[in-house]
Amino acid sequence: MRHLRTCTAFLLTVSIMAATSAHASARFDHHNGVQVATAEFRVAQGPSPSTTVVYTYHDGKVQGEGAGNNIATGGNLAGGLGCGFLLGLIGTGIVYFATGPSDPSASDMAMIQNRGMDFQRGYIDGYKETSRKKKRGAALGGGLLGTLFFVVLVLNA
Repeated sequence: MRHLRTCTAFLLTVSIMAATSAHASARFDHHNGVQVATAEFRVAQGPSPSTTVVYTYHDGKVQGEGAGNNIATGGNLAGGLGCGFLLGLIGTGIVYFATGPSDPSASDMAMIQNRGMDFQRGYIDGYKETSRKKKRGAALGGGLLGTLFFVVLVLNA
């Protein structure tokens, strides 16, 4: 019974090693009436098997949101300030809804071109959503500030 457990454990170890990138072999011999188990393990040499990374839509969207959050919004703030000052709350609403998203730069697109169509679509969607929110927030802030300046100017005149 003890020999059976030992042999089973030995064969299990050899099987696990054989399933990996190593080469394993086992041999049972009788030496002076005693059963002897020997094992030979050789680690595979050469390049390891390559692993393929799969980039998903979600991965692209997360990365695109991060990149879209880094856009400049000074022009949107200035545009909102001018429209708010000249047209009041109506101008603020116009500039808010007229503000659209930015597209990713060509260098950003070149950086992700080898990551698959799902990743690229997610990247573009995430970039556009985040850039639209950021630009609209700046335009709205500028519009409200411009409207406030106009109201203060009129009340002090």
